[in-house]
Amino acid sequence: MNLGPTLEPEVIHNGWLKKQGGMVKNWQRRWFVLVGNELKYFTKEDENKQMGTINLTGKRVTVHPFNADEPSKYLFEILPGEGESKITSTHDSYLLWATTQSERDEWVRMIRRVIYRHIGGGVFGQSLIDIITSESTGTSGTKKIPTIVEECTSFIRENGLQEEGIFRLAGRAALVKMLQEQYDTGQKPDFHALNVDVHSVASLLKLYLRSLPEPVIPLVNYPMILDTLRMLQKDEAVGREELIRQLAYLPRVNHNLLKYLSEFLHDVQKYEGANKMGLRNLATVFGPNIIRAKDEDSKSLMENANLSHQFMVLLIEDCKGMFPDNDQINFTSSMKEQMEAKSDQKKVKILPERPQPPQIPKPYTPSVDLLTADDILTSDPVVNNTNILQPLVSQPQGLVVGELIPLDANGAQTSHPPDPVSPGIARFDRNGDIAKRVEPEAISAPRKTPVVPSRPAPVPPVRPTYPPKVPHRPMSVDATSPDMTLSYSILQSQVQALKEEIVKQKDEYESKLLQQQKLYDKLHIMLKNEAKGRAQAEERNQQLVKDLDDFCKKYKT
Repeated sequence: MNLGPTLEPEVIHNGWLKKQGGMVKNWQRRWFVLVGNELKYFTKEDENKQMGTINLTGKRVTVHPFNADEPSKYLFEILPGEGESKITSTHDSYLLWATTQSERDEWVRMIRRVIYRHIGGGVFGQSLIDIITSESTGTSGTKKIPTIVEECTSFIRENGLQEEGIFRLAGRAALVKMLQEQYDTGQKPDFHALNVDVHSVASLLKLYLRSLPEPVIPLVNYPMILDTLRMLQKDEAVGREELIRQLAYLPRVNHNLLKYLSEFLHDVQKYEGANKMGLRNLATVFGPNIIRAKDEDSKSLMENANLSHQFMVLLIEDCKGMFPDNDQINFTSSMKEQMEAKSDQKKVKILPERPQPPQIPKPYTPSVDLLTADDILTSDPVVNNTNILQPLVSQPQGLVVGELIPLDANGAQTSHPPDPVSPGIARFDRNGDIAKRVEPEAISAPRKTPVVPSRPAPVPPVRPTYPPKVPHRPMSVDATSPDMTLSYSILQSQVQALKEEIVKQKDEYESKLLQQQKLYDKLHIMLKNEAKGRAQAEERNQQLVKDLDDFCKKYKT
C-alpha cells in the first residue's frame, strides 16, 4: 500500500478491521489506515488502490456494548455529525468490528483524537508534547502541565488528601469510563457538578498516565536513569549528583510533569497518618506509571523494580532538592566518569618486579703491583701474557723483582744481609717501594705458587621465546583412532558443502513459501467469490421477495 510521499508521514494508525455498511450488509475484512482527517480502507495491506475513504471531519464515534454471545466481536460505529443524515451516498454509518477490546479502544482513541483535536479532545493516548502543543495554541503563554493532570490534582488537594487509601483503592469503573470519554470528546467535565468521588478522580489520573504512548521517563532515558540508580547504591553523593543531572536532561515537558507530580505526591504523604499512604506506598503505585521499560523479561523486570521503587521514593521525599534550577547544576564534568576513573584506579594490578638476569662473575685478576716473578711465571695463559709482563720490564736499576731485602727495626731498607733475627724482610714492587712485608720465620718456608682462578665462560641471559613453548606431554594414542588433523583443503571442501546445503534449504523454503502464497491467493479468491455469490443470492432473494409482494398485492386487489 502506497499513500504517496506527502501522506506517509501523516499516518496515525492502521490495522485490519471488518466493516459493514452500504448496500451489502455482510462483513468485509479491510485494511484501514488513519491518515490526516481521513480513514482509508483497502482490500490488501500493500495495495495502492483504495476501496473507500471516510472523512472524519465533524463525525462522531460511539462504542457498542459487549455481547457475551459473540465474545470475539468488539464493535464501534462512525456516525454522521450534527445536521448530516449520511456519511456518504452509500453509507448511513460505518459499523466496524475489532477482534479484541484493546484493539477497539485504541482505534476509538485515535479516531476521537482526529475528530476532537481542534477542541482539545483525544486526551488519552496522546503524547505529552502533542497535548501541550494543542492546549497552548490560542493562549497567551505555553502550558507546562496537561489540563487533565491539573484538574485531577487540584480536586484531590481540595477533597482527598486525608482520604484513606487514596490512589490505592479503585474508583467506580463506569464513572471513570464516562469521564475518559468526556475528555476524549473535548468536553470539560465538572467533578463537583457530577458529584464525582475522590477515588474515581485518582483512578482517572492513573489511567491517563498509564495510557501515555511513552512513560514520563522517556524510553531513551530509561537505561541511563537505571545506571545512575545503580551508581547511587555504590556512592550516594556521586550518584545523587549524577541523577540530578540526568533529570535535567529530560525533555522539558517530561521534566515539568515529573517535577509537578513529585511535589503533589510529597504533599499527599504529609497526611500519611490519615490517608495511610506513605512514601513507599505512593512509590509502589506510581512507579510503574512513570518509569518502565518497553519490553523486559521477568528477571529484568524484578531486578529493575527495586531500582524504580527507590527512584520514586527519592523523588517524593526530596522533590525540592532533585529539581534545582539549572544554574545550581554542575554540567561541566560527569561524576559518572569520575567514579569510573576511581574504579579503574582500584583495579590497577601491581605487577611483581621483573627478575634481573644473573650477574656474570668477573674473573679474578691479581693486581700487577703485587705480582712477583713466581706469580707471573704461572701456567695460566690469562696471567702469563705480555700485558702483565710489560709493566715489569722497566724496574728501578739495582733491584730485582721478588728479591728479599733486609729491613731495620724501623722498617727501613738496610744494606746488611738478611738474617733470621732481622726485624723483617720485604719484597719490593715495580716502583721500588716495599709491597709486602715478610716475617723472618717465613723466609725458610716453602713458597707456594698462588693459583689464579680462570675466567668462567660467559652465560647469556635467558630470554623468553615467543610464542612460549608448550612442553610436550606424551599421550597414549590409539592406533585405531582417526586422524583429527584437518588439512586446509578438507576444511575448504566442508565449507563448500555447508554453503551448498544452505542454498538448497533456502530454495526449498522459498518453494514452500511460494506454494503457501498460491494457496492463500486461491483461498482469498474463493472467499471473494463466495462473498460475491452471497451478495448476488441476497439480491436475488430481495428481488424474489419484492416480486412476491407485488404478486400478492396484485391478486389481493
